[in-house]
Amino acid sequence: MSQSTLAINKSGRMFWQDGQLIYNGKYKIEKYLGGGGFAVTYQAMHTKLNRRVVITLFLLLLSRPDL
Repeated sequence: MSQSTLAINKSGRMFWQDGQLIYNGKYKIEKYLGGGGFAVTYQAMHTKLNRRVVITLFLLLLSRPDL
C-alpha cells in the first residue's frame, strides 16, 4: 500500500493500516483508536520527532473530493 492511501473495510469505511506511513512519511500509524459517524481517530508516531500523536480524520472531508 502506498503512502497516505486509505483502504476500504467490509462495511465500506476507509481506514489506514497499522504500520502505514502517511503524509510523505511524516507519521507512522500505530493503531486505530476508534470512530463513529463523523470521524475516525488513530494513534501515530511522528517519525522525525519520535513523538506519539493522535490523528483524526473527519469523514465528511473524505466523502467530498471537491473540497
